[in-house]
Amino acid sequence: MNHRANATIAILIVLIAISLILAGGVFYFLQKERVKTSELQVQLEDINTRLKSTENNLDDSRKRSSGLILRIS
Repeated sequence: MNHRANATIAILIVLIAISLILAGGVFYFLQKERVKTSELQVQLEDINTRLKSTENNLDDSRKRSSGLILRIS
């Protein structure tokens, strides 16, 4: 019986070790994804800022173009 109890304890220890390793791996990959998400959020904000600037430049160009067309006519 003592041998059986030792085997059960050894199996439990191995299973606990495996679960801790898996939990550590999941935590590591979760942290990597958080960093990646943060970097992508910064890139998205930069792109949105540049998009608004480009839209403003386009509106200015359209106004100038309309003004020039009216001057020519």
